[in-house]
Amino acid sequence: MTDLVGVAEIARRAGTSPGMVRNWRRRHADFPAPEAELAMGPVWDWLVVEAWIAKPRPMGRPKGN
Repeated sequence: MTDLVGVAEIARRAGTSPGMVRNWRRRHADFPAPEAELAMGPVWDWLVVEAWIAKPRPMGRPKGN
């Protein structure tokens, strides 16, 4: 069975705020697509989101050339 989570559940499990989860979604093109869009908002498969969170990413803004 899939463990579906919304923004609030992702934030709680990741130890961050719902606003940060919304930022991840907006700022990271590789943030997982939701499994479905419900009236209460998008829902994701937790295992997919957990794997995305665990993936290392560079910190800060990219440097200009």
